[in-house]
Amino acid sequence: MSTSPRDLLLGMTKLKMPYELAFMLTLAIRFVPVITREINHVIDAQKARGHKIKFSFKQPIKSLETFFPILIPTFYLLLIKAFDLSLSIEARAFRAFKTRTYPQD
Repeated sequence: MSTSPRDLLLGMTKLKMPYELAFMLTLAIRFVPVITREINHVIDAQKARGHKIKFSFKQPIKSLETFFPILIPTFYLLLIKAFDLSLSIEARAFRAFKTRTYPQD
């Protein structure tokens, strides 16, 4: 959490990892806190509506049914964020050129 995404990306490329793979891993790590925050927002909203979250090993199917009102809005919000991210990456011409240049430290 203390390493900047830029340093993480440059470190992975120095270890001869392909840039696209390093970029994807960096994005995935960067968005973990965003995903947890979105899940917490949806859980709080569903609790405000009176939704009870229960989990029981005796009745796993019934327990999973209580998670659908949380999973569906969360996936919807995350898909919107992923679409916005893909548009921004495309607008910056990601992978438009074969060679990459890196900033000097």
